[in-house]
Amino acid sequence: MPRFGNEVLRPPALLLTLLVLCGGCAANTAVPEGDDHLFLLGGRIDVDNRFASTVLVTPDGPLGMCSGMLIAPRLVLTAGHCVCMKRKAIGNRDSANLVIDATDCSATATVTTVLYESTRGRSARREPASVRTVAQRPQSYSGKVRPHPELKILLGERNPREHVVSTRADLAVILLDEPVEGSFPEVSLATSQAQPDESLVLVGYGLDKTEEGEGVAGFRRFGRNTVTYAEGEFVTLGQPGTHTYQGDSGGPCLRESDKGHWLVGISSRGTGKVSRFTSTHAYRAWLIEQIQSARRTAP
Repeated sequence: MPRFGNEVLRPPALLLTLLVLCGGCAANTAVPEGDDHLFLLGGRIDVDNRFASTVLVTPDGPLGMCSGMLIAPRLVLTAGHCVCMKRKAIGNRDSANLVIDATDCSATATVTTVLYESTRGRSARREPASVRTVAQRPQSYSGKVRPHPELKILLGERNPREHVVSTRADLAVILLDEPVEGSFPEVSLATSQAQPDESLVLVGYGLDKTEEGEGVAGFRRFGRNTVTYAEGEFVTLGQPGTHTYQGDSGGPCLRESDKGHWLVGISSRGTGKVSRFTSTHAYRAWLIEQIQSARRTAP
């Protein structure tokens, strides 16, 4: 996997707050009670930019914001349900009356990289960063959406929210019109499946709550959780620990060591009680094909 250059991002205008979030784009869609600004991943703001390759994804059309992972200079990986619309399922099989597949997806999407800078003095940096002590430096790119051809999510309507009946290939890539600028941490595809009881890092731009109680796009946060189940294309992580919320869908699940980061999963539609990820190892061949295609295609 390539490294993404050594330039410093030019600081454009401050990233506008995104008020429209991806409906059902994560395991939990309710805004939790608590502080005005929450660490919804049960972790910390990534003020040191350790996970700056995790990006914001905003598809065109009616869909809202999700997270994504930069896996090559011109390629972002996200969840398929972040960029494809749901529609009525034919036949109402298995109690499912809604379906998301590759037939009705956004043609393009905007990808935003974000670097953070602490506004605190050195003597105050021992305390965790907060939304009031971190400045944002965003850079946006446009690209074409390519959902996995086998994407299929069946949903049932159960008041007051939908529930997942079945999921397959909840992945999509975005081929950027131009390579990202700047230096971003290298992330490699995992060469093995996640294992039960393994400790992994979750990253995403999950929902924040304002003083007025509105849901807004959050800062990039990270935290650890433990695998409770891993088989085939599914990886689940339960509570207690880091959890995913609205806006975290498409964000990465990472295996971390002193040698670097390996991508083991992408946040998918969940049940609300656990965080569910699509295993990248299960779709490694397709991902390698997409990376190689992006390298061959001139911007």
